[in-house]
Amino acid sequence: MKTINLDEPIVHGSEQISVLSFPSMKAKHIMDMDLENIKMRAMIEIASEMCSIPPTILAELSIKDTGKVIDYVSKQLELLEIGEDSQDS
Repeated sequence: MKTINLDEPIVHGSEQISVLSFPSMKAKHIMDMDLENIKMRAMIEIASEMCSIPPTILAELSIKDTGKVIDYVSKQLELLEIGEDSQDS
C-alpha cells in the first residue's frame, strides 16, 4: 500500500482528503484504459480507480499533488512492459 500525503488537501463538501492510499496496481485498475495512447485524464482515472475516489474529486488536486499522483501511476505502468517481446527464447 502506497500513501501520498497531499500538500493541499482536497475539500469536497464537508470532507477533507489529505492522504491518498493506493494498493498495488492490478489488471482491474487498467482494464478499460487505452494504454497505447495514454493521456493525463487516463492517469487520473487510473489513480481514481486505485484509491476509490471519483475522478471529479481527484480533478481538484493541486498541480504539485497531481505530479505526485501521476509519478506514482507512471511508475506502476512501467511494470507492464507493453510492446516488448515477452516470448520465451
